[in-house]
Amino acid sequence: MSARAGGSNLFEVNSTTVYGEDMAKRWLPGNLPIRGVNLGSLFIMEKWMSSTEWSNVGCGSTETEFDCTIALGQSTANKNFAKHWNTFITQADLKQMASYGLNTIRIPVGYWIFAKLKYPSEHFPEGQMQYLKKICGWASDLGFYIIIDLHGAPFGQANNPFTGQAAGGPSESSPKFYQSSQYQRALWFLGKNKD
Repeated sequence: MSARAGGSNLFEVNSTTVYGEDMAKRWLPGNLPIRGVNLGSLFIMEKWMSSTEWSNVGCGSTETEFDCTIALGQSTANKNFAKHWNTFITQADLKQMASYGLNTIRIPVGYWIFAKLKYPSEHFPEGQMQYLKKICGWASDLGFYIIIDLHGAPFGQANNPFTGQAAGGPSESSPKFYQSSQYQRALWFLGKNKD
């Protein structure tokens, strides 16, 4: 059985280009065990996990990145979150992880990391992609296997702020991800897109 993305076999050593990106350094040899760590609260900040950093960004009593961006305003949110993305996990942190024998990192992200997936009515901090590329570059240079996890699906997939936004309004109790239009945005993110 093979896994394919964009027509490329992801598990074949000679297949190093996926969606036009060089992937050669991003695959572990098949005989190595995965020893990994999660880089939680880097690109989807979870208040319960990093309350001090949440306050430092200026999110105060808000519960989600969506609400925090509205409260701060887009420009301030972009600036404050950029400082967080640039300092929360550093190259030195990754070197230390590698020194412990870790070889895998999981990076949770929200669908909004791709600006084209955001609706104009959606409010999230912008500019994550350049920081994701930097973290992935450092990690791949250190030999890490990188798992990028769609942790925040469009309109939220759980009644929990860990998805970057609340499930609905105050009178709504169910997440809004479970509808065709939101599936399509998630599928695009996951590489099932036609463009």
